Amino acid sequence: MNKAVNNLIPSLSRHRIFRLFANSNRLSKRVASEVSTYPVHTLYNGLPIKEIDTILAKNSSYKVRSIAKKLTDHPTIVQVGALDQNKNLEFTLDCLQVLRKKIPDVRLLVIGDGPLREILEKDVNQNDLDDHVIFAGQMNHADCVHLIHMSDIITLTSDSESFPNVLVEGQALGLPAVTIDVGAANEIVLDGETGFVVQPKDKHDFSKKLTEVLMDKTTRKTMGKNGARRSSDLFSMEKKVNTFLAIVDHDINSLVE
Repeated sequence: MNKAVNNLIPSLSRHRIFRLFANSNRLSKRVASEVSTYPVHTLYNGLPIKEIDTILAKNSSYKVRSIAKKLTDHPTIVQVGALDQNKNLEFTLDCLQVLRKKIPDVRLLVIGDGPLREILEKDVNQNDLDDHVIFAGQMNHADCVHLIHMSDIITLTSDSESFPNVLVEGQALGLPAVTIDVGAANEIVLDGETGFVVQPKDKHDFSKKLTEVLMDKTTRKTMGKNGARRSSDLFSMEKKVNTFLAIVDHDINSLVE
């Protein structure tokens, strides 16, 4: 990406580009280190929060209700994403084995599908986790929103990410997040306030943080409220559009002057 930007910039007229946008502070710094001619501005991805409210106001589908029965009265962790090498569900499953020793009725809801599903299901069976893991498969957005809303914690264990929207959505739905420090995760999740950010490959700490949040209802509720407020304040589509328009307006006025 940086090479592409470097090759593109010299060919552009000075009046055709005023600044570059990146969707996280981490990415902004990387771009700025490569491109000094133009200012780089962070513009977070926007979440359509009103659309989520509309979805929740409607009845869930039969598929969601059938899955929900398996989660009733069980502390539930939800993980959303493709079942591939990058999303690293194996990490979560390893942590689940530790977690169930302290919380025997814990459930892991996996939303998504992919090339590793069969291998992961086999792994679940071999480790006697069948009662603890629900593979929901690929779901439409509305069903996904309903199921996340029914869960207690959202997790992310990917090896690489840019801006993981699923963490924003999970927090908007009132869930604390426990995530690996990858991509913009540490900008979305405030460690200790809206959830926890754990260093990559640290299964011990990740399991500990999951246990802590699941076993402490007060902490879970407080983090959930903090996350919902943060998503609304920083990551709403309205916030993104208004920020972008303000910057464009400033640049246009500068041109006129």
